[in-house]
Amino acid sequence: MVDVGVYLELMIKFLKISTIGFGGGWSIINLLEKEFVEDSKWLSEEEFSRLVAIAASTPGPIALNAATYIGYKVAGVLGSIIATFSVVLPPYVVILLIAYGLSYYIDNIYVRGFINGLKAVVIGLFSFSTYSVFRNTFMTLNAPHQLVLLLILTLLFIIMVYRFKLDVLLAVIVVGMLGVLATVFRIW
Repeated sequence: MVDVGVYLELMIKFLKISTIGFGGGWSIINLLEKEFVEDSKWLSEEEFSRLVAIAASTPGPIALNAATYIGYKVAGVLGSIIATFSVVLPPYVVILLIAYGLSYYIDNIYVRGFINGLKAVVIGLFSFSTYSVFRNTFMTLNAPHQLVLLLILTLLFIIMVYRFKLDVLLAVIVVGMLGVLATVFRIW
């Protein structure tokens, strides 16, 4: 049985992350890593790297997928429900307030200035998250040939999606299956 304090800690952590996670799911990757890998040690770096891959490649927002996964890992189904609810609540309340008040205050110079400042926050959070994903991915590689394979698969994904306009879901499946083949044939 999970201690009630764990449920409360999950709720507080996800409320905090969701409240300051401007820019959406990718911008909170670094915040998730800090809270769940570095601080609470509920996830190892390798588990976190897998979480990012799973949360990014499954349907739905990455923050929601990550919360559901972490909540379940830490405290089962109830933990998953609490984490998922906690990550959704702050953006819901904020967007509701914005939708209500923005029409009245959008022309205010301070409101526009604050929104412009938030653009820098979003870029900063995305930058930290990108660095975190790269670092965690490269730390889980065991041999130089795995790095080469990772870069080839990344390039292949980019080419399929951006050059040949292949549907992203199909590209995810193709690259995922190539990852399976590489693992089965012990290339990875």
